Amino acid sequence: MKQIIYLTITLIILAGCTSKLDPEIDFKPPKYVQEMPSKEDDDDTNLGSLYGSGDNPLFSDRKAMRVNDIVTVKIAETASSSSTGSKNLERTNEATLSPGTATYGGSSGTVATQVDNINNLTRLGFGYNTETSFTGTGTNSRTENFTTTISARIVKVMVNGNYFITV
Repeated sequence: MKQIIYLTITLIILAGCTSKLDPEIDFKPPKYVQEMPSKEDDDDTNLGSLYGSGDNPLFSDRKAMRVNDIVTVKIAETASSSSTGSKNLERTNEATLSPGTATYGGSSGTVATQVDNINNLTRLGFGYNTETSFTGTGTNSRTENFTTTISARIVKVMVNGNYFITV
């Protein structure tokens, strides 16, 4: 019975590993981008000029300017943080230890004097006093840099000259 349960659990786990999901990639821009007006092509191109802005101008930089051109996007991020902490601690301890004393309740003055002499000789006590203080500070700083480069395709050129791109 246990073998059947173990076999069933193993088959369920392996069946989950074999499922294949094909990614769905949609290269259409979102609806809000489609609704935005796109930049109109220049109709005033001077076809006879060396510096024209037609399809293949003779003297111009080769850069992405139209829909379906590929652009390179460089992403650089820098994050930094710092923190400071301080701690002050003071502690005082005090203790005293006194010896016991002998007492005499009788009427003899000689014995009472001797008891007082013994008490005077044994009045040796101990005491101590400690003071502890601690002051500490610390700082922590961290800087992280992230840089990556990706290629993207121009989907739409906006009126203001900005590009809507997809990766």
